[in-house]
Amino acid sequence: LLLAAILLATTGNTVWASPPQADPVDLYHQHILATNRGDLTAVMADYASDATFIAPGAGPCGASAPCAGKAAIEPLWRALIAGHLEAGIIALQATGNTVTGTLNTVSDTQRTAGFGVVRIKVAVTYANDKITRDVVEYDLSDQATAAWVDAVRLTGVLRAFTDASSRGD
Repeated sequence: LLLAAILLATTGNTVWASPPQADPVDLYHQHILATNRGDLTAVMADYASDATFIAPGAGPCGASAPCAGKAAIEPLWRALIAGHLEAGIIALQATGNTVTGTLNTVSDTQRTAGFGVVRIKVAVTYANDKITRDVVEYDLSDQATAAWVDAVRLTGVLRAFTDASSRGD
């Protein structure tokens, strides 16, 4: 009680700031743990309602058509979790409220195609402990990842050729 009176007397009419936000690296680490558990609810709870997600490549949420908002992001995460995506952190660092880093990923899609680990680079921005921007790109300096990207491109070319042939193009 005496301590409270002393603090009140010395602070006057000071307005206390809201508690500090969590460390962005810790938040992202929790996001990866939820991913590895296959916990879609927890993964989606990490995103702000107006978050933007940019995935590598030209597929869903790719750079040419980023996903904006949780409703647009959730189908991608649903598919990633259904494919048993797992991520291992190689390095993470924060600058302000943005986490950047490198991760190794493995999924059913990669395993089925005969590939192991695919390395990605991430840049994730937080506000009020929620992800507002999540950008993922392939780390093409890694030979296995570059081979994966080449295989995905070739598969896309072959699929387009097959589709065109079946239409009679």
